[in-house]
Amino acid sequence: MNEKFFDLKKEKQDRILNAVLKVFAKNGYRRASTDEMVKEAGISKGLLFHYFGTKAGLYEFVCSYAVKYIGMELSSMLSGDSTDYFLLKKQIEAVKYQITLTFPYMPLFLQEMMRSTDGMEEPLASEIQEIQASYRKLMEDTLAPADFSGCAPYLNPADLATLTDYIIKGVMSENYGTNAEPSAAFAYERTIALLTMLSDLSRRA
Repeated sequence: MNEKFFDLKKEKQDRILNAVLKVFAKNGYRRASTDEMVKEAGISKGLLFHYFGTKAGLYEFVCSYAVKYIGMELSSMLSGDSTDYFLLKKQIEAVKYQITLTFPYMPLFLQEMMRSTDGMEEPLASEIQEIQASYRKLMEDTLAPADFSGCAPYLNPADLATLTDYIIKGVMSENYGTNAEPSAAFAYERTIALLTMLSDLSRRA
């Protein structure tokens, strides 16, 4: 079924994907409205379901698409030479920023996707859990070379990683949490500045 979607011109594909990503990212699966999606995309609801069948089919597709897309971007953009934890995290954020230039809501969508699947019908819940696991593994593999040896010995690497994720999610929530159009550039610069500060504070004396 999705082959019909990929037969569309790239501009129309991206317009539909951006509308779907935005509505799912801001509302979650259960509260997302397909009426809002088609209004945002400038297409009919019949056409949306022609490409994706059901709301569940649409959500499964866009989850899978987003994970594959960021995986390809990480593979092509990361140098593979860095092992410093904070440098790796900054490189990942740079990849996310590049993604927002085409898909402004994809990073927020991925964050929302990783929430609980409670309330989702089967088999969608199981399918999304598998996609969540693949995204978790992708990020774990990307950070596998991470080295914390430059940090002060009294700092727990797991706590530093948790604090780093709090910073990233906090900036994203701040950026997307208003009615104003989000600024990917501002969010990226703010995230990098805070990660740099945390990196400096965590260094060995």
